[in-house]
This record gives sequence, C-alpha cells and structure tokens, in this order.
Amino acid sequence: MTRVNPAYQIPIPYSGLTVIYVENRQAKKTEAVTVNTIYIKHFSDIMTQGIFQFINFVKQIPEFTALEQNDQVALIKSAAPEAILLKAATFYDHEQKKFVTFDCDLNYGFEELIESGLSKAFTDRLKTFLVKFNQLDLCKDEFILINLALLFSSDRSGLFNTNKINHYQERYTTILEKTMNLPEAKAKYNKNRLPDVIGLMSEIRQLVFMYRPLSSALHCQMPDGVLPALLKEMML
Repeated sequence: MTRVNPAYQIPIPYSGLTVIYVENRQAKKTEAVTVNTIYIKHFSDIMTQGIFQFINFVKQIPEFTALEQNDQVALIKSAAPEAILLKAATFYDHEQKKFVTFDCDLNYGFEELIESGLSKAFTDRLKTFLVKFNQLDLCKDEFILINLALLFSSDRSGLFNTNKINHYQERYTTILEKTMNLPEAKAKYNKNRLPDVIGLMSEIRQLVFMYRPLSSALHCQMPDGVLPALLKEMML
C-alpha cells in the first residue's frame, strides 16, 4: 500500500452500490455480490500505485532484466498481486485492526474490504495471514528477499526459461536463509524462521487464488473509469 493523498477521502458508504456476479468455485455456481464502486475505485487506485512500485523495483534486479520480455511480463503479472498483498501487511495496525497510512490521514478496515466484494472466508483467512506476518517481524532485507523469491517462481503460467528462473529463486532463497540465520537473528528469535516464511509465501498464493473470481468479475462487469487501465491489463 502506498501513501494516499490526504485530500482523497472515501465518501460515505452506500452511495455507489452495484451488483456483480462472482463465480463460487466450491458451490460451482455464480453468486450475486453487492459492491460499492467508490471503494472499488479507491482500492484499485492504491493497487495500481503498488503495481507501478513493484515494476520499478524489479527493473532494478539484474537477473530480471536479463530475462526475455515474455518471461518478464509473465512474472510481473503473476507476482505483483502477491507483492501488493505482502506490502499491505506492513500497513496493518493490529491494535486498531485497520490498515493505516504512515501519516494516519486515511485508514480502513475489513468492513470496507467486504464492501469491495471480498468474502468473509477471504477476510477471515487474511486476518490469519496478517497475524503470521506480524509474528515473523521481518527486517528490511528479509522483506526484499521474500519479494524476490516470490518474483522468481518457475511454475508461473506462460514462462519460457523456467530453469533459469528456478535457479534465481534458489539463489535468493539461499540468501534469505543465510540472512535469517545470522547470529543476531538467531539470538533474537531463537528459531529458524525460514519454514514460517515458506508457509507465508504459500498462504499469499492461496489468498490471491481466492481473490481471482472477484477479480475476473470486476474486470468484466465494472463500468468504464472505475478500474485503471494498468490494473485491468494485469487482470487478464
């Protein structure tokens, strides 16, 4: 999540309600979901800023820029939603139970997320993820390395050079393990946190997978002007 303009305040709820139809994978049917297009637009703008930040970040990684363009695009499309979710966790205040910007000009909770179409099952799982993330107490280097491990995932759809990408992931995972096992980290946590990080990365994937039916519905059913062009492209 990125810094939000203080002048941008979310208007009162219920002023932009609309109904979309979202696939329920478990029930194998389509369900009508009421969403607030004002919240959808607001969160979409934040996500788009996050995508731009992620793209600028990965362009600074030599291994990434050495890949063919097709693989670069495929990795960004797959990893960006996970990276945004990981970044959002850094803005979550466990005492307030809200996502809070650095200067506290704007904050929002799970009620706003539900009004954006997210299911209770998703938000409940998100709450568990946020607790696990907080318990890891990641330093800046660890956070960056987790992003790189997420980026270089060779099982993404549409990749050509999977061997090279898998090699990069193994390299950064090894660096992450060494970083998490430095003497000062061992003294502070008295445990190997890497298995917890691997579990966290798996949970991020599950959350993004759970979000995809809503993402597809929003892409197809939102009126023009609600979703930024870059975000719509990422949803394809």
